[in-house]
Amino acid sequence: MSDDEQVEGTDDELSDEAGEEQDPQEAAEFLSGVATDLAELLDKDLTALLGCQVTATAQEAKVAAGSSLGLAGGLHHQKAETDDGDSLHLVCTLADASALGAVKAGADAEVVKAARESASLDEHGEAFGEAHQLVAALLGSVFEKQEAGTLTPGESATQEASAGMPPFLAGECAAVAITLDLEGHDSVTLHLVVGVSGSGGDLVLFIVEPDADERERLEEQVEKLEREIQVVGPEELDDDAYDAMADAQGIVVAWDLAGRSGVELVEHLAREPGTREATLVLSHVQPTRTEVAVGLRAGARSLVMRPYDIEELDGAIRSARGEA
Repeated sequence: MSDDEQVEGTDDELSDEAGEEQDPQEAAEFLSGVATDLAELLDKDLTALLGCQVTATAQEAKVAAGSSLGLAGGLHHQKAETDDGDSLHLVCTLADASALGAVKAGADAEVVKAARESASLDEHGEAFGEAHQLVAALLGSVFEKQEAGTLTPGESATQEASAGMPPFLAGECAAVAITLDLEGHDSVTLHLVVGVSGSGGDLVLFIVEPDADERERLEEQVEKLEREIQVVGPEELDDDAYDAMADAQGIVVAWDLAGRSGVELVEHLAREPGTREATLVLSHVQPTRTEVAVGLRAGARSLVMRPYDIEELDGAIRSARGEA
């Protein structure tokens, strides 16, 4: 075959910075205590900020797959870190965020309802930001009260529904919801989420795919497998994405990442302590023998064909790991 011939085919309760798997139930119990204390503070302080009576209720914390938490339809989220590098996410759906912002802005019930239906922060984003800032500050004070270290908030991010599930929801999570009953309005819900899955669980596939149609098609196939699978575009490769990659046993990278070389990304992942133990795979529409050799030298275990078949992809990664 010629070189150009095509080939077929915080404490301990939160996450451990060194990559050791945490106890999911301990993480959930820790979040329960945090949520209970936070709810007590929100009753008073958020009531004063919004100008309407707020009754906050912490729900029972649970351990579940991130995809099963019901956090879909667009999200606003903020990652915070403890002194030890443990991570916690404060999450709100865009629908609830928009409604909360409208309440803060003094809107009447009809406007608040319309804001919820819009699921957009275009109009009430600044007002929501004030409420969110208060919640984040109170959350930090709860950590200090529980002697769990200093909680340092990171940048807030808005994830539209079309972007799919954010990386921090990949794998198993400990999560707790805090329901805010707002006088004269429908309730909104805040979520505290900590990723707890480790590499010893079900195979987690993390796929970097630049084509939006292919990402959507992949996500439709995910139900075929009883595994956690995260699909993102190259523009979503932020700190949260790399955190999720560190939990993945298989990472699939497209050859061409819309302006960035997939080979270069694989080389980077093969050197990084958090991802070098993962099975790295490059995907290509029609790879040549030369391209296969380049990919293998970069650190990929194999190349797979696009468009993907999710079951074949799962099998290819298992085979590369000697598990097939």
